[in-house]
Amino acid sequence: MKFLTFSYALSSLVINEELKVAGQKLRPEIERIKAATGQGYETDYALVNLSADEGLRKTVFTLAQEKKALKPTTLVVIGIGGSNLGTMAVQEALYGRFYNEHKPDIKVYFADTVDTDYILDILLLVEQELEKDRTIILNVISKSGSTTETIANFEIFLHVLRKARPSDYQQLVVVTTDEGSKLWDFVQEHNFSRLAISKKVVGRYS
Repeated sequence: MKFLTFSYALSSLVINEELKVAGQKLRPEIERIKAATGQGYETDYALVNLSADEGLRKTVFTLAQEKKALKPTTLVVIGIGGSNLGTMAVQEALYGRFYNEHKPDIKVYFADTVDTDYILDILLLVEQELEKDRTIILNVISKSGSTTETIANFEIFLHVLRKARPSDYQQLVVVTTDEGSKLWDFVQEHNFSRLAISKKVVGRYS
């Protein structure tokens, strides 16, 4: 036991020393990040200002409440790479990896690949919900608005949704993308809900 305590203390000391060295090396970068705080979205460190943006927070919260009022049973996040991994990371941090197994009010699936078997499995689940006259929400995320895999999956799910809910499918789609992207223009044409990503905020923070 004494040996373990000594080893732990020694390893902690080594780690602390390494952290001090790393901190000194990172000091200039830390100062640049501090300087960017509160400067909006025009700097290369735009992401540090997201959490303090009350207007954006209100917009997102209001839209989320609007969609929750439709009483959806399923949310499908359609994106690839950082665009969906950010959402996945937050969900796992808050609720664990097997969130859907706990029978939540709204199950969440990630259409983040072009693997036909995987996408078909999600598609069948979505179709079953729609056949039971339940509501699903599609959240399509693509910063550029032209990511091939994301657009391909979006078209598949949108086709199923439009077929099942021809009168109100527009209400069931939320698009997160850069303002002015091809997807942004598509959203305008079809009257979908949309959330804008600042040009200098990368996809994983969307």
